[in-house]
Amino acid sequence: MVAPRGIATWLAFDCPCGIGHRIMLNLDAFRYPRWTVHQSNPLTVWPSVDDRVAVRRCHFVLRRGVVTWVRDDGPVDES
Repeated sequence: MVAPRGIATWLAFDCPCGIGHRIMLNLDAFRYPRWTVHQSNPLTVWPSVDDRVAVRRCHFVLRRGVVTWVRDDGPVDES
């Protein structure tokens, strides 16, 4: 967690998909979109994380340190 002056503003972690990209979530209440850390050990984040990298979509819920993947039935936008 990035917390200048003791206020958490960003949460950064490696995506659990394993391809090696970094997820950066805004925690600043004055910026949108934003996520909330409900519990830090084990980690719970709300809302779900939906990250699109190239033609891959990584959409998951992180609750109590457990990753639950959200099924993606839609087409991948390749534009």
